[in-house]
Amino acid sequence: MPVRQRGPARFQLPDGDEERRAQRLQQIFDLTPSEARLTMWVMKETPTREIATALGISIHTVRTHLRNIFVKCEVRGQGALRALVQRAT
Repeated sequence: MPVRQRGPARFQLPDGDEERRAQRLQQIFDLTPSEARLTMWVMKETPTREIATALGISIHTVRTHLRNIFVKCEVRGQGALRALVQRAT
């Protein structure tokens, strides 16, 4: 299933930069590698079900990771997470 992009493509990265950005998120917000990868998908405004499919995990696992990410980043939703990451990186 192709990843659907909604809204303006604000988060475009050249090859290789995405992995470096994920590592930076791990350092800044104390995220696990899985949480950092999932955050990168959130930055692309990918729907939760598509994230689960792309990462080969259940939607419940995606939601658990999201809850943990929100706690660590002290935000309440995906929009606030995107705004925080945009400012921080």
